[in-house]
Amino acid sequence: MITYYILYAIIALSALLGEKFLKHREKNFFILLVISLVLFVGLREEIGGDWGSYHEILNLASGASLGTALHILEPGYSLINWVGSNKFGGIYFPNFVCALLAIIPLSIFCRSRANPWLSLVVATPYLIIVVYMGYTRQSAAIGICMLAILSLEREHFWSAIGFVMLAALFHLTAAGFFLPTILLSSLPLNWRNALQAALMAAIAGTYVIILSAGRLNFLFGAYVSEAYVSTPDTNIMQSAGALPRLGLGFLAGAIFIWLVRQQTLLNSRNGIWTLSALGSFILLPLAFLTSTFADRLGLYFIPLQLHVANLVEAELKSFVAQQMFRIAVVGLYGAMLTVWLMRSRFAEYWLPYDNLLFHLF
Repeated sequence: MITYYILYAIIALSALLGEKFLKHREKNFFILLVISLVLFVGLREEIGGDWGSYHEILNLASGASLGTALHILEPGYSLINWVGSNKFGGIYFPNFVCALLAIIPLSIFCRSRANPWLSLVVATPYLIIVVYMGYTRQSAAIGICMLAILSLEREHFWSAIGFVMLAALFHLTAAGFFLPTILLSSLPLNWRNALQAALMAAIAGTYVIILSAGRLNFLFGAYVSEAYVSTPDTNIMQSAGALPRLGLGFLAGAIFIWLVRQQTLLNSRNGIWTLSALGSFILLPLAFLTSTFADRLGLYFIPLQLHVANLVEAELKSFVAQQMFRIAVVGLYGAMLTVWLMRSRFAEYWLPYDNLLFHLF
């Protein structure tokens, strides 16, 4: 447990004291930390509740032809899983590749905000420690989708489509959320945007249909049907901590709408965030019906919290007020980490932390 607190403390102190102590070395320290995070996540040893399941998937690919292996799961993850199983690296190869695809886009996203360290503080307790180390396939999809968000902020809709299609190669839910978001981000509609949106929809729809063959029934059974079946003996996945996590997203959405209430909500900068805020409003009540479905989709809204933290800090004009806000953010997300480690019934799969490097030296 202490390992996670040390990681969080380093990032938190960088957010609180970086302006004074890091100064011109801040960028180099940030790069060093990103490299450390890739190793921390990518070379973890028996960490995460799905570690055994990923080993079973690895075994399915062992000795199989590449064509057969590509149909085990989404083809992007299946490919790197097949390489790890049959060429080199074992479970560590797909884990490390997914860590690269998760951490590097996150770092690029954070560097695009006014205070990258504050965004990283918000990301560490749940997104990095829990999601990136527990949901290997979806971590890669979420990371790549952050590049799609940056593209949407610049109105590069086709680039965003490309990133989401790449993300869907690792987890199909990326397409389910982000493709409609990209289309809605084309608003306000005129004849040119309407034609572009129609073409995007045709291409994206065809792509999802091809990619999702054989996967939709599983996803529906695992996530959505929980809304109708919930007994102590059921095997359908449930997310006990969904409500507080989605509550944070709801709060971030409400703060965003308040801060930009006098601006055009669907302009090039705000469109993706407005839609994320509205999505957060929908997911919180949805969690009462199907917690896992809402919780997993909510992972794609976590960047809104990283963005809003920077917006709030920018509204505070004095250094003292900004520092007090940073302390509050560090305290809130530190408490979130503590509650998860202490109270989550899945935390045992993260404890104690172990890494392949510990066994090599």
